[in-house]
Amino acid sequence: MSDSEHCLRIVLVQGGPGSSDGQVDIQSYLELIGKAAESNPDFVVLGELFGLPTWSYACDPRYLDWAEPLSGPTLQALSETALRYRVNIIAPFFEKGDLEGVYHNSTAVLDRSGRLIPGWLPGGKTLPCYRKTHIPNVVLRVADDTYLPYDESYYFRPGSG
Repeated sequence: MSDSEHCLRIVLVQGGPGSSDGQVDIQSYLELIGKAAESNPDFVVLGELFGLPTWSYACDPRYLDWAEPLSGPTLQALSETALRYRVNIIAPFFEKGDLEGVYHNSTAVLDRSGRLIPGWLPGGKTLPCYRKTHIPNVVLRVADDTYLPYDESYYFRPGSG
């Protein structure tokens, strides 16, 4: 590789859904991140809403209890893991916003020291994490005569970037 070329190593981690009560099986993900760290990646990337069962089509208010703030136990454990293994972690999660009743489909970026890396919007405004801006509200065809509403707007509010 020449001096003008750069290589970025990324490991994607797909661990499967959590328990049916919505608790992320964080310990299994921490172990998978540790295994991924053995290859010395620049980034370990988790899947969208990692560890949670597929639920966003159901429009049931009990699932709102699964959301966590940025300071919640899942991101705290990932922060400690980023520091332990000296890897950057990209972690999508179900965020309970600062305002009552506001939830986001968010992605946090944690650096090798476990710190949250903020994002920047045009004009210089910073955000603590990415909050999905385009929230699907569609009808999915799942079989010849079967359609399923898929309305993420029941749970998520668009972020500003």
